[in-house]
Amino acid sequence: MTATCTACGRPYKLGAAFCAECGAARAVAPPRREMLGLVIRCYFAMLAVQVVAIIYVKLDGDVLTAVEADTIGIAAIAIGVALRHRALVTHAYHTLGWSWRGYALVLLAAPVVVFAVAAYVRGVTSLFGQQGWHALDELEGHSQALVVAVVAIAPALYEELAFRGLIFGALRESFSAREAIFISAFAFALLHLSLPSLVTHLPLGLYFGWLRYRSGSMWPSTFAHFCHNLGVIVADACGWT
Repeated sequence: MTATCTACGRPYKLGAAFCAECGAARAVAPPRREMLGLVIRCYFAMLAVQVVAIIYVKLDGDVLTAVEADTIGIAAIAIGVALRHRALVTHAYHTLGWSWRGYALVLLAAPVVVFAVAAYVRGVTSLFGQQGWHALDELEGHSQALVVAVVAIAPALYEELAFRGLIFGALRESFSAREAIFISAFAFALLHLSLPSLVTHLPLGLYFGWLRYRSGSMWPSTFAHFCHNLGVIVADACGWT
């Protein structure tokens, strides 16, 4: 497989010491087995945190407490791994990737994505004749600032660091960009431990992964993730979901 830049995913030119696309210095690639092991360890650690949080809620625990603990746990794992493997994410955070026009397009696409997901959820609940469960209902009574922080801001930061930063970057050492985008998107969807979420979050993960790959930066996918989650909060508050 042709060597690729861990920052933007583009192939290196023959004998090049720097990436012709983003300018990042070419680093000596670690063994593929090491990178795949990193992906597996990081993912299962996050999965364990998610399972514990869900079990806590199932045992009638407070949803906000579970969300906060889940956020802190997964964020700690992602940040800890990122500090140890900085080469996978450093350059991608040092560039905006796109101009303001690219970010404007991401912003304009956000409502379309939100309503597409809402339409899917309505269709599934109607098809099976079941009452839809609105996760945000469990957070009623808390300040909107807190809801935005734990639902929109925090996940956009730590989930993008984990999946479009670390996992995508590590997978690129062994797989093509298309394969890395799909695997990281599937892992992202599966982390939510719900069949409906698997169907909705897989396309979202593919979208975020494509933004990460095409821009060579972490910020477009992080911004898109934030816009989507914030859009869900707004749609729920307005009774559109």
